[in-house]
Amino acid sequence: MKVKKYLLEFVTVVIGILIAFGLNAYAEQRKEKQKVNEFITGIELELKENLKEVTIKKEYHLELLKTLNENPDSAVLVIRPAFLKNYAWTLAEGSLLQKYLDYSDYKKLMEIYTMQDVLATLNAEIGEVMTYVNVVSPFFMAGAKEEGYDAQKFRLNWKKRWKPVFQEMSSIEGLLENLYTDYLAP
Repeated sequence: MKVKKYLLEFVTVVIGILIAFGLNAYAEQRKEKQKVNEFITGIELELKENLKEVTIKKEYHLELLKTLNENPDSAVLVIRPAFLKNYAWTLAEGSLLQKYLDYSDYKKLMEIYTMQDVLATLNAEIGEVMTYVNVVSPFFMAGAKEEGYDAQKFRLNWKKRWKPVFQEMSSIEGLLENLYTDYLAP
């Protein structure tokens, strides 16, 4: 009789402990999911802001390309890089996001932020080249005039060489615009 009593007491305690562990695990999982939802909300806000920024810059670069094609002499070559944010992604990337986010959504986010990095790298490289050209070009042009080169023709040829660069920038910006829209679509 005593064995039954102790056994029943033991089983009751074990069941109580298991229930407590289960409730604790459930509470932890709810906290984790809530944190992931906060990350996702932050990422979505960030992507909406980036969509606005990249759309404005893409329109500018397309207009610049149009001017380069129609009237290259009047084109003023100024880079206007898109300053895209990645703070929310940086915070969320190493977190529980992979555990709770659908794989296809996580993959889309990886693609978006990778393309943002590609565009940022391209912008930096182009900015460096353009800065160099803007610093060196006046000295070269002065020397070219002395040598009898047609400065106007040189400037026109130089502007035409930037077309592929602006085409690539606007292409990447367009791709990012599509990726943002696709991810943010309900």
